[in-house]
Amino acid sequence: MHTAKQIEVKQKFREAVVCAKGVISNPDLAASYLVSAKPGTSVYNLALADYAKPKKSPRLEILNASAAL
Repeated sequence: MHTAKQIEVKQKFREAVVCAKGVISNPDLAASYLVSAKPGTSVYNLALADYAKPKKSPRLEILNASAAL
């Protein structure tokens, strides 16, 4: 049996996965993430991290704008 917090974290991770898959499926978003990815970091992992721990970044502003369309 899962606690409420575990369920919440699991749901947030699912949302992050959907977001990251959306980024890699959009060539424009993927390109904007690729520019800021460090060597060895995939666009998928960077998008996942951005969603999981939001901070003020140009990537998130682009992602939020595209989600509003």
